[in-house]
Parts: sequence; structure tokens; C-alpha cells
Amino acid sequence: MIIFVSMHIVHVATQEPRNIVIEKMEDIDFKKIKRVNFNFNWGSEKKNQVFKLSIEGEEEILGLMSLIHFEQEQRIEINLLAASKTNIGQNKIYDRIAGNLIAYACRECVKLHPEYACVSLIPKTDLRQHYVDQYGMIDDGGYHLYLEGISLYQIINNFDIWNLKK
Repeated sequence: MIIFVSMHIVHVATQEPRNIVIEKMEDIDFKKIKRVNFNFNWGSEKKNQVFKLSIEGEEEILGLMSLIHFEQEQRIEINLLAASKTNIGQNKIYDRIAGNLIAYACRECVKLHPEYACVSLIPKTDLRQHYVDQYGMIDDGGYHLYLEGISLYQIINNFDIWNLKK
């Protein structure tokens, strides 16, 4: 099931946009995830909702995200988020992978909780300030960073994900 076409990543060298799809991971997809390409043990995330990001029409997985829905809190937590190793740091091939995945989580939360949607994450590395600066996440001093209200809708608008492909 293809989710979106209006979302895109950008080839860093050429600045050319590439349409992407975000799909729910299936069991067979987990076999494609190798430690050479991704950090973290993604097999242990099967208990959560795991999504993959790839270029439309291509098989290579460029980004992964694991979500946990806390219904009573009207919140989705991004448990794990990663771009493939070739798409992080100064020499990355594509940009906007993490942002598109975060925007997808925000959109899913808005579908479930239109008035009080909240998306949070606990940074696993020294990326805390990067999430605040790059994605407008709110840091109130606790473990979690989060998006809600205007900041949540801004990330959705910044990554243009309202046009669905069925």
C-alpha cells in the first residue's frame, strides 16, 4: 500500500527532488535491514508500527521509523528514527528523510486525535538540539521532545504531505 506521492527528498549533489513513499513494514522487509545500512536492532521493533521510506518505484529503504501510540495521552511516540547510513552526516546522498518521517508521524496523530495531537521522541544521541532547530520540536527540559499545536502543523506543512495516493 503506497501512502504518499507529494512528499519528496532532495538529492544533495543535484538538489533534484525525488518523490517518496512511506509504507508500513512487512515481515519480509525486516530481512532486508542490515546493520551495514542502519543503526539499531530493527527486528526488536516488530511489536510497534514500523514504517519505511523509499523513493517511489525503487526497493531500497532509505529511512525507518518505529511508532508507539499512547491513545489515552493522545500521543504518538517515535520510538526509533533512522536514515540509512549513506544518508546521514556531511556526505549524505539524500536530504529530508528524517523530516518526512516525522511529518508522517504527525499526520497520523492528527488523524487519530485532531484536537490534541502530540508527537514525541526521546533523542538517543546528541541530536537533541538538532531536533529543536531543524524540526521545531519543543524542549521543556524533560527527556521527551515533542510537537503539538502550531509546531505540529508546521512540520506537516513544511513537508507537504496532505496529498494522498491510494
